[in-house]
Amino acid sequence: MTGLSSQEAARRLKEMGANEVPLPQPSWVREITSRLWGLNAWLLEGALAIEFLMGKTVQALFIVALLLFAAINGAANKMRTARSLRGLNQQLIPTVRVRRDDRWQTISASKLVPGDLIALKQGELVPADAQIIAGTIRVNERQVSGESAEITRSQGTVVLSGALVQSGTARLLVTWTGKNSRSGKTVSLINQHPHQGQLQQLLSQIIKDLAIVDAVLVVVLVVAAALRHESLTITLPLVALLIIATIPIAMPASFSVANSIEAGVLGHKGILVNELSSIQEAAKLNVLLVDKTGTLTVDQTRVVAIHNRSRYSEDQLIQLAEAATNRENPSLIDQALQALLHDRHLERLERHEIVPFDFQQKASGATVADFGTVRLGSPRPLIPDWDPSEEKLARGHRLLALTLNDQPLALFALADPLRKDSRAVIKRLQGQGIRVIMLTGDDLATARAVAQTVGLAGKIVHPTELTGDLSQVGGVANVLPEDKLAIVKAFQHRGATVGMIGDGMNDAPAISQAQVGVATANALPVTKQSAGVILSKAGIGELAEVIESGHRVYQRMMTWTITKLARTAELTIILTLGFCYYGFSPVSTNGLVLLAILNDLVTIVLGTDRTESKWHPENWTRARLAQLSAILTAGWTILGLGILIWTRARYGTGTTSTIIYVYLIFSAMLTICLSRTTGAWFKSRPSRAVRLTIGLNLLLTVALALGGWGLAPLRPEPILVLAVLVLVAGSLLDVLKVKFYQVTENKQNQA
Repeated sequence: MTGLSSQEAARRLKEMGANEVPLPQPSWVREITSRLWGLNAWLLEGALAIEFLMGKTVQALFIVALLLFAAINGAANKMRTARSLRGLNQQLIPTVRVRRDDRWQTISASKLVPGDLIALKQGELVPADAQIIAGTIRVNERQVSGESAEITRSQGTVVLSGALVQSGTARLLVTWTGKNSRSGKTVSLINQHPHQGQLQQLLSQIIKDLAIVDAVLVVVLVVAAALRHESLTITLPLVALLIIATIPIAMPASFSVANSIEAGVLGHKGILVNELSSIQEAAKLNVLLVDKTGTLTVDQTRVVAIHNRSRYSEDQLIQLAEAATNRENPSLIDQALQALLHDRHLERLERHEIVPFDFQQKASGATVADFGTVRLGSPRPLIPDWDPSEEKLARGHRLLALTLNDQPLALFALADPLRKDSRAVIKRLQGQGIRVIMLTGDDLATARAVAQTVGLAGKIVHPTELTGDLSQVGGVANVLPEDKLAIVKAFQHRGATVGMIGDGMNDAPAISQAQVGVATANALPVTKQSAGVILSKAGIGELAEVIESGHRVYQRMMTWTITKLARTAELTIILTLGFCYYGFSPVSTNGLVLLAILNDLVTIVLGTDRTESKWHPENWTRARLAQLSAILTAGWTILGLGILIWTRARYGTGTTSTIIYVYLIFSAMLTICLSRTTGAWFKSRPSRAVRLTIGLNLLLTVALALGGWGLAPLRPEPILVLAVLVLVAGSLLDVLKVKFYQVTENKQNQA
């Protein structure tokens, strides 16, 4: 078959449309309403119902405003992210080899039409429903049917779009494209269900802990009311206040803003973020697995020596080796042998019964007219009596064995030059506290030579040696595709946060499993599909940028978490103890809703904050967060209770509530400044957006208190006294915080 003409293909494309299935378009209404349904929303809606039942319409309206604020802000960030992913989707549309105008050419898969003749090989996605007309392939139809088992497809059978070619080559006739294909997933390479990162899981667990604390405090309130022989309905308003105080309204928006900002920063540098959680995971990265070929090395494989062991001439050996290559979709090694044939002006040999490259056997082959069966691949599988001492012939190069009718003919030495920046980048990553480990299918001798050249420390081992302590491993040789996934799991099982970077189809499962999966710019479409981050350049040079972005996200979210823990614990303790002792809520509903909104405004813009440079992986745990938060909580709570006792003795309920509200805002704003740095808070300048938001919050709080808008009015003197008290207490807490970091970091270094 000769395929279609360009004119006929253009006519069919116009008639049937592009070979693509558009991604679902998010809707403002749907996004907003979805955020009014869920645990956080239900709790706030419960508080809203309580306020309505108590006849407090104004307070109820404040809660409505809080719900809408969270829903609209979250929807806005979702829409922004969707726009970014739509752009990424267009960049990840695969290309395909198609025969048009009686010649093979590479086009975008979106331009395929029924009737096109296409060629597929190992590692490629089937771009449309198509019938095999020549060849046999093994495919994985997990994306189509959900079954991960390999299925053999041969001449006359139909392969569905979205299937992955695991081995073999074939020519296929396209039958259905785009929305008319049975799978309907032709080029949808975006992961629609990103998983929660470790940081999000940690913070989600902390929020559950806060909810448990709330439940305990509610029990305390009920017991206190019972001891005073009061109706339980008296505690309902305070229960509503506790719910409002604890619910992490800003958490989804804060995550979205922090990740989206860094995704935008990386996007401007050409680095595409397919899964936002990969950015924050990069901050904890401590083991990086790097595929050698095409990642540490350049894509310019060439033959540097031929060790002849036969009666055939060198030219004949080249012709026989080229006959075992894939001529339609050549690999890098195939291209090297084909280029050598071309450079020597040799003719191709006639062949039939082609055997595609098999990863298990690490060889390809063909039957060549007048010669017999020729095979080309790794020496060990092809030469049963292979002497490992002969690996010295490689001198750091890759060896390929050529056999004819199972008899060894020659060894081809291939060079895959290292990238000029590989050694420098590895040194930089090691300086960031990351262990870089090379994975390669080469033999041990070749792997050791490469590892020494790029500066990798540690032993080079075989996959079977990955047991017990892995701290001394610097590389793994003789790696099969399935080994890479097992290696990732082995390091994860030992508690490591693992990154995997590669470019080939055999890297895809490991990249998908790793916490930080990275595809290089020259990676196959299926590899990019599996990755959370896609680099714009070949090699690993840009990975340091991703890690730095991860540190920025992590630090900003730690600021949010420490602040949330400290001020939530402070507020709930003051509310509970104040109610138990005085019989009224120390903060009014109006004040508490204002407190929630103003605090959340700051935590949302923390995604823009300046951060400190980190040269080691982040290592925050629930225990460490709880310890630091407890220090801040204890200090602020003791001062707050003292202020409550003092003001209640001098002023009425309304004035006391306003004073406590002002104090809580002042202490919360300073807590943000304290928690955003490991050093003295006044030496680290927040970003302009954070400074502006904190300043506006303070001004608004003072204006509301002085004007008595929604609160009992205050005179200026108590506000000035509160400001001084907060600054003094905050400075003392800052000293304790710095000491805490010094002690914990020393313990980590010793460990």
